[in-house]
Amino acid sequence: MQSHIFRMNDIRGKVGTELLLDEVYPLAQATAVYFKRMDPELTTVVIARDGRVHSLAIEQELARGLLDSGLDVVLLGICPTPVVYFALHNLPVQAGIMITASHNGPEYNGLKINLGLDPVWGAALQDLYQLYKARKTLPSAVPGTCSTNYGFIDQYVDFLVNSFTHLKGMPLPLVIDCGNGATGPVLTKLQEKMNWPQTQIMYAEVDGTFPNHEADPTVEENMRHLGAAVIKTAAVGGIGFDGDGDRVAALTHTTQLLRGDQLLILYAQQLLTEHTAQSPTIIYDIKCSQIVTSLLASTATLHMSPSGRAIIKAAVRTKKAVLAGELSGHYFFADRYFGYDDGIYAFLRLVELLLKTGKSLHDLVTALPTTYITPEVRIECEEQRKEQLVAQVHAYFAATVGTEISLLDGVRVQRGDSWALVRASNTQAVVCIRTESATAAGLADLQAELCQSLLGFVEPEYLMRELQK
Repeated sequence: MQSHIFRMNDIRGKVGTELLLDEVYPLAQATAVYFKRMDPELTTVVIARDGRVHSLAIEQELARGLLDSGLDVVLLGICPTPVVYFALHNLPVQAGIMITASHNGPEYNGLKINLGLDPVWGAALQDLYQLYKARKTLPSAVPGTCSTNYGFIDQYVDFLVNSFTHLKGMPLPLVIDCGNGATGPVLTKLQEKMNWPQTQIMYAEVDGTFPNHEADPTVEENMRHLGAAVIKTAAVGGIGFDGDGDRVAALTHTTQLLRGDQLLILYAQQLLTEHTAQSPTIIYDIKCSQIVTSLLASTATLHMSPSGRAIIKAAVRTKKAVLAGELSGHYFFADRYFGYDDGIYAFLRLVELLLKTGKSLHDLVTALPTTYITPEVRIECEEQRKEQLVAQVHAYFAATVGTEISLLDGVRVQRGDSWALVRASNTQAVVCIRTESATAAGLADLQAELCQSLLGFVEPEYLMRELQK
């Protein structure tokens, strides 16, 4: 396995060149060593997988390595990542592993690892890599036992049905795009049990080749089919999920794609009208618009976090946040839920919000303040050059006057009411860039300087085209 696939939040890489199938067994053995070091009482690990073509082979080798280390394994089969998290709260297991590469293309796969209720991320994943590299094993005279619980997905669906009984018979005409990811079976069962006669589900068949579009709903091109279906059926909106169901995005009836920070604000505003605690904590990631703070700071205790689902999930627990969200579409509800990122649960909270307010998604989002802001621009960059690029941007702006710099996650520069962020992606060989200003002139000035700071890595003309899309 190449070292760089042990990323900040998970293990993820191209199968066959970065993530090697014949190395999953020793990785599983090293994972068993890590689990037992951290929790000597640990006995049982739950494993699930998405529908990628190599997920079953990874599951088999992963289970074999854990079983040979003396750990018991419970297999859930194909299901979304939130079902693994749900299992950690509701089954007698002490760890969970989801086999997925989330929104990445079909050539990718990986592992999202949890120990207890907490994600294994950051330095812990580097510790795991060192154990794997050293070929550490956990000798066991007696192998573990393997069982299956393929029906557990029904327990998850039943929990959602019981939590949202007021949404049964929901009349809103909606279109849902599962993107051929792992959410299809759940949404199909949910629609049937909730009796939503006007809800249409697209691409519910699990297909790891993703034949219709990539399962990343934050990319407008991937929502094109959904938008067409919304228009054709005169639906009030559309919902898109990523490949493993821990992220969600929404379209208005005019096919406007809501940014993740806009949807976070809508969730927060509704929650704050209902929550009894004074100034409850809400977490947002560093990529979010400054309108998050301008709208919520007076009624909530806000905490800016580095991007990354594992980082934010851990922060929800330590800071006792009621809600967290990031631009990429991860939403963490600790209000009436468990505090982990679940795109399906977030979808239900959105339907509830629409019914409670009696307003359309279009009306809700157009009522938000506007700024001059770019979408998140992803620039391809080789893994070994990502940090060099970020360091160059830091050096450039550190030498300029009147610029505030934050190194919380990448480099975030602030000048008055304008800011720019450049950070290395945790999941791909790309660098993520976003800019925002209260004025068009302020945005143009900052973007021009940003282009200068990236000379040698990105052509200025190309970057400006991407920022102005």
